Amino acid sequence: MKRIILLAILLIPMTFFAQSDIETIVKEGIALHDAGKYEEAITVYEKALKVDKKSSLVHYEIGFSYFAKGDYKKAIKHMDKVIKKGDKHLKGAYMTKGSSLDVMGKPKDAIKIYKEAIKEFPDDYLLHYNLALTQYNLGEKGEAETNLIDGISLNPMHGTSNYLLAIIKSEQGKKVEALLGLHFFLLIEPDSDRSKSALAILKELMGEGVEQKDDNNVEITLSDLDDDNDFAATNLILSLVAASKHLDENKDKSSQELFNENTESIFTILKELKEDKKGIWWDLYVNFYASLIDSGNMEAYCYFVTQTNSELEVKWIEEHEEQMNKFYDWLKG
Repeated sequence: MKRIILLAILLIPMTFFAQSDIETIVKEGIALHDAGKYEEAITVYEKALKVDKKSSLVHYEIGFSYFAKGDYKKAIKHMDKVIKKGDKHLKGAYMTKGSSLDVMGKPKDAIKIYKEAIKEFPDDYLLHYNLALTQYNLGEKGEAETNLIDGISLNPMHGTSNYLLAIIKSEQGKKVEALLGLHFFLLIEPDSDRSKSALAILKELMGEGVEQKDDNNVEITLSDLDDDNDFAATNLILSLVAASKHLDENKDKSSQELFNENTESIFTILKELKEDKKGIWWDLYVNFYASLIDSGNMEAYCYFVTQTNSELEVKWIEEHEEQMNKFYDWLKG
């Protein structure tokens, strides 16, 4: 009896130390990977595979280093072992395999993997985004839009999803939806290089379809006014708002002042049109901006989302600390 107990006591530490050794080696490999030394990291991970050739953790990490190194076939080989095992590294393995296939020029295979992954992890917004991005690059904009909306519903604060959705709506000529998505992206990510591009597109949308023919005449081109579009009336009003900058009473106003006024006008109109309308455009975007209108923080918001425009906007933010703090406190609430 004593010998059996002793054998059990001896076996437990052996298992423990094997796992402990693997984790120590993997930590060393991760440090090398993070330093961009992918080949060295792979060499270290191979040591860990000698301890346990079936370790899902090691196959995931070595596959991830192969992906970073650009060896996508080997990345997929290791990720397949992780997927077959189906443990806690499964989601990352799906993501890496899908990305590898996409980069290898096999987007349809990548789409199959992402859809398989979403069945396993329906609440993961990044899987929805990766699927949507691959579909968008294939020209499947309708499918991409659906998956972006699904992802944003899971995590509204994923800026890249909002940005891509806005780009799709802009390419479809859906100005108001594009405008809402760009505004929300700029709220999430107001000061990056990508923010500059988003702001440029937003300003173009706000002035699109309006051309001053001479001192007394402004020509407005109307589009997207079909009866089935919830935003048909807003598109018309958007063009009228854009044309207002040519009015005599607005000619001495700065571009920022006009942006602030026009933005508030558009959000106010959308708030009044909402009624019982449903869908992400109304439930997320319009609801948020209706609350913003009611909060009294529109001016602070407008400077916040246009801070990549010039130093003037940054200076305004710095000089209006109390007003900005009120806006930030409202956002937190």
